[in-house]
Amino acid sequence: MTTVAEALRPVRAELIRRAEADAAATLAEADRAAETTLAEAQGRAEAIMAEARARGAAEGRAVRAAGRARTRRAARESRLRGQRKIYDELLRRVLAALPEVRATPGYPGLRAELAAQARATLGPQARLSEPPGGGIIAQLDGRRVDYSLETLARQAVDALAAELEELWTP
Repeated sequence: MTTVAEALRPVRAELIRRAEADAAATLAEADRAAETTLAEAQGRAEAIMAEARARGAAEGRAVRAAGRARTRRAARESRLRGQRKIYDELLRRVLAALPEVRATPGYPGLRAELAAQARATLGPQARLSEPPGGGIIAQLDGRRVDYSLETLARQAVDALAAELEELWTP
């Protein structure tokens, strides 16, 4: 006679087989889900990396462009400082030479021409005076013309500066 354990052996074997099959199916499904999750995560990671690379490249371009702009600005400022230094030195030399103009034999004639120009501008009643540096200053009815040697020299250097600008322009 068979014992209960022997009689249940085929049932037990079937239950174990089904449990193993269910476990294998569950593991296979878990593996597929893990592979899908891993593939999705990998795709997201690649997208994040691509976006980060694109941002990095864009930021790098922006940084390089800003650096080039700073360099161009610094070069222009340096060039302008050099030009200003030349202009200032030219003006200094011209103004320093004005006493020599007053000492020339032609100065009285120049002064007379400046006086005539002042009277032509303001009228024959204009009051004329000679500033300490030479030339003529004329006034009439609140109007004033300044033909002092210093003013004329500054105007001449300013006019010359415009011509010098052409020399500095590539």
